[in-house]
Amino acid sequence: MMDDESDIYSNYESHQEASEEDEYDDMMSDESTDSVYSEPPVLVAQVYHDETVSSGTDESSFSSSSDTEMETLAELGSVSPSSEACSTSSPAYQRGANSSANSSSLASGSHHHSGSSSSRPVTLTRERKTYAAAAGRSAPMRSLSPAHPSAVMSGMDDLLRPERFDRIMHMSPPAQYIQEQHSWNPEDRSLNIFVKDEDKFTFHRHPVAQSTDCIRGKIGYSRGFHVWQIEWPERQRGTHAVVGVATKTAPLHATGYTALIGTTNESYGWDITRRECHHDSKNTMTWRYPFSNSREVYHVPDKFYCILDMDEGYMAFATDDEFLGVAFRNLKGKTLYPIVAAVWGHCEISMRYLGSLEPEPLSLSELCRRRVRIQLGPQPEESIEELTIPPILKRYLMYQY
Repeated sequence: MMDDESDIYSNYESHQEASEEDEYDDMMSDESTDSVYSEPPVLVAQVYHDETVSSGTDESSFSSSSDTEMETLAELGSVSPSSEACSTSSPAYQRGANSSANSSSLASGSHHHSGSSSSRPVTLTRERKTYAAAAGRSAPMRSLSPAHPSAVMSGMDDLLRPERFDRIMHMSPPAQYIQEQHSWNPEDRSLNIFVKDEDKFTFHRHPVAQSTDCIRGKIGYSRGFHVWQIEWPERQRGTHAVVGVATKTAPLHATGYTALIGTTNESYGWDITRRECHHDSKNTMTWRYPFSNSREVYHVPDKFYCILDMDEGYMAFATDDEFLGVAFRNLKGKTLYPIVAAVWGHCEISMRYLGSLEPEPLSLSELCRRRVRIQLGPQPEESIEELTIPPILKRYLMYQY
């Protein structure tokens, strides 16, 4: 049977790999992509001077007011509903209320603004659009994904290596039959993929052009702390190589080459070729990952680790050399399966389950530390230094003790 399949697809092999390499070179050399990236969103104060319309007519004044309201609505819409910026006490919400109150006075004959500048917190993004000079109107901006690590204040240090990850790494590997229970599911895959008979931990993708193909793991996780290793040779990745987790309803095939995992709200994917994260990317922004590395120079090694903590509700990644940080949050309440998406002909990707830990209650000191960090805001380290407390407590609050 394997010989028959090889004969069927042998005619496509050279064309597939050549077209993949050409597309990969084109995409890597072109710095302008279709995706919208965002830096780790940090709320900062930036000053924007109000646009003025000096035509001297009521219609012009009303147009300027409408632009201001649209600008405010665009800013409110760009923030995740779960973030603190959506609170009624936030500056963004108060500006929205004030703009409605000011619009009536502008429409009644007030043709000029006061000329003072307004301080407004904004979310920094890699490709934030500038105001259109003629209309004074900001370009539309896609919202922050609710799975972004900064969408919710957790009180955790997202770059702190989890202690439970080290515990699993020092444990003996699970028995062979347990690892096979958590391996690739030959019944839950794209038709262009098959699990190898001689190696249940590895799948092979047929060289089918203009196709993106996925496969899920056998077991979904809704609780506990889980770690598995992915082995994906860098020369077999192509333009889109995505790993992550997904629900049972996430799609497994798409026409063309795309980052399929993370295009809907049913999956969460890290594109290790482009080093960007996706969740519901048809409607929200993608973001650079790892945060601490430049997208242009960081190379994901052939072997790396996927860390899924369903008790805390996050997914992270690590290598043998470093912990890369939290990539996704807000995963609680779901049942998620390991998943990968591949586009490279004849690529072979392996997954080995390394173990899990049952939920553990947090200590009182850890609960207190998280509550203090949440109260101090998005960047608590700066405020911690100003607290009048003993240095040992400052180090504890900054996860240095």
